[in-house]
Amino acid sequence: MIGSAISLVDFLWGHYTGGKAFDTPEARAGLSKTLEDEARRIPDRDVQYYYLQAFRERIRSAFGFSGKSSTKTAGSWKGRANGPDARLTPPSGLRRPTFSRDHLVPAALIACLINHPGLFDVAEESLGHMPIGEAGLDRVRQCVLSTLAQDPALDGEGLKAYLLEAGLGEDLGLVLSESVYIHAPFARPAQDADQALAGWQEAWSAYEKARAEREVRDEERRKTLG
Repeated sequence: MIGSAISLVDFLWGHYTGGKAFDTPEARAGLSKTLEDEARRIPDRDVQYYYLQAFRERIRSAFGFSGKSSTKTAGSWKGRANGPDARLTPPSGLRRPTFSRDHLVPAALIACLINHPGLFDVAEESLGHMPIGEAGLDRVRQCVLSTLAQDPALDGEGLKAYLLEAGLGEDLGLVLSESVYIHAPFARPAQDADQALAGWQEAWSAYEKARAEREVRDEERRKTLG
């Protein structure tokens, strides 16, 4: 469970920070509030506490403050010789993902399935209907699903070999990269099957929740404009 929780912290951090700038105190405070709101949705108070602590540590590592104070002006965060950069500097070697924020989750789920083909029955329908606008990522997704549908007993190494033979080496390299794994540790090949499954389910649930909330916001915006 601890490994699963850590993977969800990494996933949510990447989901809300990937490809975004945090060059004002207001933006940083907004990120802090969003992450804490996510943590407070957890019904178990003990688990909630550790998620809050993890997110606050991420904020402190990235920006050098808790994210709650808005007393500093934007100028006080810029040009500081020893302070954080105006754009988000990922903590502890955290890199920006190769893919945009919208494509990071699909990349993580595809990487998890490639490394853990035993999840095919769980992942097939969800991943098959997931909208993916990035062409290379979609090519890998389609090839993975069609290959496992024909040979569900294929292991991870065999699946990777097939994808390479299909000419998807460059796209595969982007999916199975550290810039994806750092945000989604559950997708790493070294994870055991239970951890991979738990991480997959948590990432998918978070993706579906974010998608539903986005649809509600879009509908409200249409009503306002209409």
